[in-house]
Amino acid sequence: MGYMLIPRYSLLTLFVGMTLLTGFFYLVARAVRGDHWALGVTLGLGSLILVFVVHAGLFLLAFVWDRLMQRIRPQASSQIEPPLPQAPSLATSGFEE
Repeated sequence: MGYMLIPRYSLLTLFVGMTLLTGFFYLVARAVRGDHWALGVTLGLGSLILVFVVHAGLFLLAFVWDRLMQRIRPQASSQIEPPLPQAPSLATSGFEE
């Protein structure tokens, strides 16, 4: 298969996305004009977007760090096993015959 110039999105997906963005930028326009309710909603939505972007960025940073550590020390991350418990012997239990 070759390179896809345009990804396969349905028209419904594009229309829903345009409608949501239209509503968001309408709120931004009302906030710029001085409506306090629109400013609050815009700041709230902007804060949520910022939280999701920071979360995705930190996840990406942790993912890249893990991949780098696996390349540097591949045996350390895949062969760690906890020690098996040892059964007490009669010589160390304090009981004598």
